[in-house]
Formats: sequence, structure tokens, C-alpha cells
Amino acid sequence: MYRRIFLCLVLSLIVLTSLGVAPRYSFGAQQAGGSTGVLVPLYSYPGQSWQSLIQAKEVYPSVPVVAIINPSNGPGNYQDPNYVSGIQQLESAGITVVGYVATGYGSVPILQAEQEISTYSQFYKLDGIFFDEMASVPGFESYYSTLSSYATSLGYTLTVGNPGASVPMSYIGTVSNIVIYENSGLPSTSFLSSLGYQPSDFSVISYGVSGVNATFVQSASADVAYIYLTDQSLPNPYATLPSDFNTLMATLSETEAGSTMVPITIVSVDLSGNPVLGLWTAVEEGKDNSVASGFTPEVFYALPGEQYQVTAANYGNYVFDYWGDGSTSSTQNVTVSGPTTLVAYYQTVNSTATVTVDSFDTYGNQIPGLWTTIQSSGQVVASGYTPFSFQASTSSSYTVTIYSYGSYNFESWSTGSYSPSISITPTSSEELAAFYST
Repeated sequence: MYRRIFLCLVLSLIVLTSLGVAPRYSFGAQQAGGSTGVLVPLYSYPGQSWQSLIQAKEVYPSVPVVAIINPSNGPGNYQDPNYVSGIQQLESAGITVVGYVATGYGSVPILQAEQEISTYSQFYKLDGIFFDEMASVPGFESYYSTLSSYATSLGYTLTVGNPGASVPMSYIGTVSNIVIYENSGLPSTSFLSSLGYQPSDFSVISYGVSGVNATFVQSASADVAYIYLTDQSLPNPYATLPSDFNTLMATLSETEAGSTMVPITIVSVDLSGNPVLGLWTAVEEGKDNSVASGFTPEVFYALPGEQYQVTAANYGNYVFDYWGDGSTSSTQNVTVSGPTTLVAYYQTVNSTATVTVDSFDTYGNQIPGLWTTIQSSGQVVASGYTPFSFQASTSSSYTVTIYSYGSYNFESWSTGSYSPSISITPTSSEELAAFYST
């Protein structure tokens, strides 16, 4: 049922003007109506996932949905009545259904691939064909345009190619739509915005994604026709629908309704209102779903009505005190309707403590020259070879990490910790001793 673990070939877009290609194929609600939809690898047997997809489409009918079915690494050898019924239900709900055909990156003979396309037309009433394992190097353009032409001759209106990576521009138009990203995590929005073609030409599929990043969806919707995000991971991220699939549908529905992203500016000042530049901030949407991060003044773009968590970090003698609205938590929830500026106020703390890090063997003999790093608020603030000292703010927390080297293997700290990384909040000068076995 599940043929491949997807391979992402990292290729740059190449300008090839000398290669001839067949007339371009165009399809889809995204191109015709401007709505970005979802391209769902529906690789499970007809059942709960199929019904959940139908229900989601009924709740958000304006969001285009394309479902890829895969009876048996292709159409299989017989007509499965459960697939016949399931496909009818999908299409009755307004879902476009395409059949999976693997092309082996152009190695599968054209006649064999065409036979699978023909078999689909005999067994099931589909809307199109999904060409998996699409080649992404020059030389296979006519291969895919030939298969697309054959599918079109049988009445199919959509052909999707999946290289899972960038392709030379000579591939654009060989199929209706190309999946130019299929990998763990999200593609960069700068990559998507640099594609330079109609959004209807492209789709993205991301697995291992925790939560739906509405900011990403809003941005990507301007550049691709279909988006699929799932929290499922390898070896089979498409065995079931993601737990937050309805959130993705809702976000796309809101995007179609015309939500416009607005800028939120984060600035940091001292208690007198004087600017303090370069303090670290982080923005999340939901748990562990990073939207933006950087040093103040920082600007990120938000969807009106969406809630974000904005965190202001301490650094050196600058200690967060309160936000402009009076809240004293360094992390605050933010929901905006228009351009907004968030002001983080910092107090200046002059009290410092000297922290010395040294290393010894288990007999107490000093071992100089072992590498150590000091981090605060996720940033490296000091590093060096033992023994060395650094000045710490008594109001800040630090992570001290010491490393093994050669035959010297870290065993424990004088604090009793057996982890090479420990957290400290010094109130006075102190010495940390790391013990090594040899």
C-alpha cells in the first residue's frame, strides 16, 4: 500500500531554453478561483481516514481538496468494490481524486506506465493521475509530457508530478502541477516566493510538522496551489490523516476569505524609554511552532485573529521587567487586528559574579584545555578552554556545557550532576569543577 520513502533531491532551478516540451497543462480551482487547497496522500484503505477527509471537506467546502489514492502501488490487478464506493463518496463531497503511478524517476517504460493509467480508467472513475518518483534532471521532459498527454486522452483533467524537489524550468507544463517540496519540516518561504511561475504550477508536502503554522500557510498560499502538512513521520507519514488536519483546512479557508497579514514590531527599551538594541526575541504559534526569531527591533507578520506567543529574553545586565501593556511575564499572548508595536521594558542590573570552570581527573589532578561553552537565553555568551572564568549577571540563568576530548571522558560535575550540560543562576562568585575519567 505504501510504495516509497520519499527522496528529496536538492537541485537549483535551471534555465533551459533549448529543450522542447509539450504544450503546458493547466488545471485546478487554485488557478481558476484563487483558492489554495490541499493535496492529500490518501494511502490508507477506504475507512476512517477517508470519512474524516470527507467530513473536513463538508465543513470547509470552499477549500479545494485533491486526494491521491493508491490501491496497490498503483491500480492493482482487480477492481476493489470498497475503492469504487470510497471514490464515489469522495467525489460526491467535491474532492478531486487522482490515482498513484510510480515512474521510477523516468526508468519505468512509458508503455508500462500508460498501462497503469489505462487500468485505473477501467477500474475506477478518477479525475487524474499522480506521477510519483518524478525525475528532476534534464532529459525526461518528453517522458512526462507523453504520459500527461495519454492521461488527458483518456479523459483525465489533472496530472501531478512529484519529484519532491526543485526542477529545471523546462519541466514546467509537462504536467498540470509539480510537487516541488516533499520533506520533513517546512520549506522556506523565500524559496517558494522565488519560483517565479503561476501558483497553479506547484504544490508542497511537509511531514513531521508539529502544528499548523498559519503564517507559513498564508505566505505559501501566494506561491503554490496545494499544501499538505502532517505531524506524522517516516517511515510512513501518510498512513492516516494528521491530527490537526481540520486546522489546516480552517487556515486555508480563512486565507481564501481574504485575511491579510499585518506587521508586528518588537522593540526593547530601558525603564526610561531609551532604545536597547539587539535583545533576543522569539515568536511561536502554538506549542513548539516557531514563527520568527531575531534581535530587537524585530518585525514579523501575523494573521489577524491568530494568537501568538512572544518571548523577550534577558541578556547580560539587561533583565526583562514588563511589556508596554503592563504584563510582567516575559512571554505574552498576542492577538492583533492591525499593525502593532510591542514594547519590552528592561531594567539594568549591575550586579555580577565571577564563575570559574575547571577540569580534573577523578584523583583531583587538574586537566587543562577542555572546551566549555556558556549559553544564556539560547545564545552563546562565553566559551574557552579550562580553566577559564566569565562574568555572569546574578539575575540571569546560564547553561554550562563541557566536552570530552580524546581519552578524557566527562563523568560528573562538582554539583553532583552527571550531565555535561548544567544550568546555574549564580548569586555570588563560584567555581565549577568537571571530573573526567581517562
